[in-house]
This record gives sequence, C-alpha cells and structure tokens, in this order.
Amino acid sequence: MSDKHADSSRLLNPLQRGSLATTLSVLEEMLCEIEGNFTFGGCKGVLYEVRDDVPVAIHGEVLKRISLIREKIKFMAERFDLEKRSKDASRDFMGKLVYCWEILEGAKARHLRGYGAVAGELEEALDPHLNNIIILVDEMRELVISEKKN
Repeated sequence: MSDKHADSSRLLNPLQRGSLATTLSVLEEMLCEIEGNFTFGGCKGVLYEVRDDVPVAIHGEVLKRISLIREKIKFMAERFDLEKRSKDASRDFMGKLVYCWEILEGAKARHLRGYGAVAGELEEALDPHLNNIIILVDEMRELVISEKKN
C-alpha cells in the first residue's frame, strides 16, 4: 500500500467506518443471492418462485462483474480498515422466524378487514391453518434455542 493510501482509514470516524462496512456487507449478501439464483436456478416454493430468466449467455459476464465488485470491496476493506462482520446462522435464522411469525399473525382473518369485508366463516376456515404453521415456526425456533443451550 502506498504512503498516500496508508492513512485512508483515518478519513473515517468509527461510526462512518461501521456504516461503510455494513453497506458493503449487505451488498455482498445480495451478490451471494444473485450467484445462488444463477447456480441453483432460482428458488421454487408452493407460492413463490424465482425463475432465472437471465440469458445463460450473460451469466458469465454478470459473475465476472460480481468478482470485480468483490475485489473492490476487498480493496476498500483493507484501505479503510473495515471490520469483517460475522453473522451466526442461528441468529439470522431466528430473526427470519420472528418475521415469519409476525406476517403469519398479520394474515389472520381479523387483520384482513383492511382489504374489504371479511366473510363470517373465514376466521374458522383460515386461522387454524395459519395457527398450525405458526406452531411449526415456533417449533423450529425452539429447536434452535434448545440446541444453543446444549
């Protein structure tokens, strides 16, 4: 590293350094997701699907640019002395499960009134199924919690 760049880390205060590191780490996560869609052909669920409609001919070019972006991120991390952040899969998993719980609760019949009149039988027909999914989400959460205690 040249002397001109040796003091670049001093150009950022700790909060700015943290903000830049967070921004670049979010970018890296998104790049991983893009790579995953190319590598695994997207994600398929019952009501959700990511189809890879990007022409295969440009996959390589996109992946090259992802590699170049990673090189730039590495350069900036070194130049500005950015701290690498580690994310435990269990914490990420738990955060996603909490979000799942929230959106499932929000899908119950009583919350659908904002979208129009709710049929009288809807709560009885819909909510038990949502409650069953919520129970499964809670069970996944409990599995992680109990394993972390061991």
